[in-house]
Amino acid sequence: MAARHVVYRCELDHPLRWRGYTTGDGDIPVHARAPSLGQAQQLMTATTVGDGNRSAWVEHTEHDAGGGLWVRAALDERARAREHTTRVLMETLTDQRLRARLATLPACGIGGVPVVVCVPGDAVEWVLGQHDGHGALIVAAAVTNHHLWWNVLVPADRAAETDLGVVGSLAELGLTDPEATLDDWMAATDCGGLVLLAPQNAKAAPLHRDGAAADPYADRCTGALKRHAQLLGEFETTADPLRAAELRARAHEWEGAIQRSVAPGPETAPPHGDQQERASR
Repeated sequence: MAARHVVYRCELDHPLRWRGYTTGDGDIPVHARAPSLGQAQQLMTATTVGDGNRSAWVEHTEHDAGGGLWVRAALDERARAREHTTRVLMETLTDQRLRARLATLPACGIGGVPVVVCVPGDAVEWVLGQHDGHGALIVAAAVTNHHLWWNVLVPADRAAETDLGVVGSLAELGLTDPEATLDDWMAATDCGGLVLLAPQNAKAAPLHRDGAAADPYADRCTGALKRHAQLLGEFETTADPLRAAELRARAHEWEGAIQRSVAPGPETAPPHGDQQERASR
């Protein structure tokens, strides 16, 4: 069963500051207001599922970041890691030039532009389920303590309303596989790109320049090479000897993964130690 995303937006200028709503393609199906988060949760439960069963829910809070941006963080078992991403995000948003670029993004159905606080391992499908099919959804993750990766997800017919460069659709980037994660997304695109939602009428599989069908195995190999290069780049620039040793060890693990990926065999997954290291930042 697909997760149902329920969001509680904190609007401080409203007497009933907590606004509960559900995300998803189409019109907003559920809407409730309450003076506290707990009361909003109770109202959403009663309105959406009368028996109180919320096992398929993923709940999020949204807080105003100014300029029409709303920081959305999931209330899940990875909330602590998401707090780190939020801190890096808010530091990044002190750049007024970046805010000016984001100000051109089209608003979602309920108003404003949500910024989804992500961590490594989040499923692309999980992120996609938070898009309402109308405006922009910013997807953000911390790469280091002071470096944020972000992309913007929009419908194809809204791309012209922004001044960001389109890097491709989810399908063209090889991100429509149900097993695709944020790690795959970060390996496939640079920071600041505009990614298009897959169209309703799916077309044939995208072709590479040589005319061959897109190969998910080759995409993963490319992602592994990019991650290895990123780790080596951080290794060369850090002044912390402990951090340098950690980065070199992670890079060595990726070297092994790349070597294993050369010969036909099981799909190459990110080294386990690298996943833990990235999630702890």
